[in-house]
Amino acid sequence: MSKRLAELKSALEGFGEVNLMALEEYQELRRRHDFLVEQQNDLQQAMDALKRPSSGINRTTTKRFQETFISVEMNSSKWYLQGSSGVTGSLVMVDEQDPATTGIDIVAQPPGRNSEHRPPSGGEKALWPLPCSSGFL
Repeated sequence: MSKRLAELKSALEGFGEVNLMALEEYQELRRRHDFLVEQQNDLQQAMDALKRPSSGINRTTTKRFQETFISVEMNSSKWYLQGSSGVTGSLVMVDEQDPATTGIDIVAQPPGRNSEHRPPSGGEKALWPLPCSSGFL
């Protein structure tokens, strides 16, 4: 027993001095933690409140974009035909699954072209009335 008592006393002395301010420090840190948790909850509620109207705005914007795209796409063939005889063209959404962030490709073909993926020849480029930045029509 005396040997065990000596071990325990030695271990107790190894702890060093007692921090008499520990309880006060804990209480201050606890108050700070509770304040930050409350602020985090307030911010989360504000974010949730902002997401509700924005989802409605996104739906409305997407619907209007799709309606406008369909209208413009339907009339785009008229533009091509007016610009040069025999040219066909269309507008295509890059990502139809996400109209809110998609891009739009313009696909145009001069008369006699079978494939939109074959680069135009030098003669075709000379006859083509519009600049073609990608090299493909």
